[in-house]
Amino acid sequence: FSRRTVPYLREAARGSASEQLAAFPFLKHVGIYGYLRETLLRLAQLAPSPLECAEKLEQLRALENEIPIAVVQVEYEGVGVDVPDDVARVVERLEKLKR
Repeated sequence: FSRRTVPYLREAARGSASEQLAAFPFLKHVGIYGYLRETLLRLAQLAPSPLECAEKLEQLRALENEIPIAVVQVEYEGVGVDVPDDVARVVERLEKLKR
């Protein structure tokens, strides 16, 4: 897990970024999380991990404490709501689905 592309394209400054991006099968993250009660209680008691603090990704707390997570690949093109302006875009998309 990272907010940056993995792998990090160190040579992007030297060559065509689009060529380098085309060389890797980058995926979009769709996060749906389910926890066992015991796991959630354990995570809540753990201090934020160094990577979690750096990236602001709570999944890293689990990984750094050797709590496994499952990841699956799906055929889904979702939309993110990260800032207030994103809400209108999502509402518009939902309205189109109703039609």
